[in-house]
Amino acid sequence: MPTTMVELTPAAAQAYEVSAPQDQRDMGKMMSNIVINFRSIERNHVPNNALYEQDFYTWTQTTADLIRAGQWDAIDRDTLAEEIESLGKSEQRELSNRLATILEHLLKLAIAASHFPHDLNRAERGWRVTVKTQRLRVAHLLRDNHNLHTTVPHALTDAYEIARLEAAAAFDIEEVIIPETCPWKPEQVRNMDYWPETIS
Repeated sequence: MPTTMVELTPAAAQAYEVSAPQDQRDMGKMMSNIVINFRSIERNHVPNNALYEQDFYTWTQTTADLIRAGQWDAIDRDTLAEEIESLGKSEQRELSNRLATILEHLLKLAIAASHFPHDLNRAERGWRVTVKTQRLRVAHLLRDNHNLHTTVPHALTDAYEIARLEAAAAFDIEEVIIPETCPWKPEQVRNMDYWPETIS
């Protein structure tokens, strides 16, 4: 294997010369790691876009190495952009799924209070715990992804369609019994202290 020469700046060379032996060994290990990273990039002769199709995990690691090395021309930019966008979409999906769970259990609480008191006595505590847990997780998700706030109304509409089906199936009732559109405002759905009374 050919030797890879790493040229130090005069200031770095001087710092190395006057440093303690242990520090010199640490510097040597650090430089070795840098060289290994560059060699791993050089050894990978598979084009970045082809690697994405063959081995996604290796593509992520190689692309990260290329970014750190500043080798932008070797990166499949379109694929990288799509993957970054998909990360944002996964956050949106998580928000919608958690809202659907909240709405389903709010519907169960309201429907049971109106029509199935026995079920309410049996399951109310568990339904409330589920709502509280998912409200907290939605709050954390929105805290860490502030711009997701703007997507809440649309996500709520989609989530309610699913929640309505799930709630109807849980009670073995017709969907027409449940309001076609969400009866609660986004603020109510996320409010830790809000609980519906009944639903007609």
